[in-house]
Amino acid sequence: MDIARQIDNRILAVFVDTWLEYPQIRSL
Repeated sequence: MDIARQIDNRILAVFVDTWLEYPQIRSL
């Protein structure tokens, strides 16, 4: 379960980084 949680955190981190880099996505 810990491994799955780490993977989810990585995906979330990548998503947040992308969201912050592209303001256009914020309007969605």
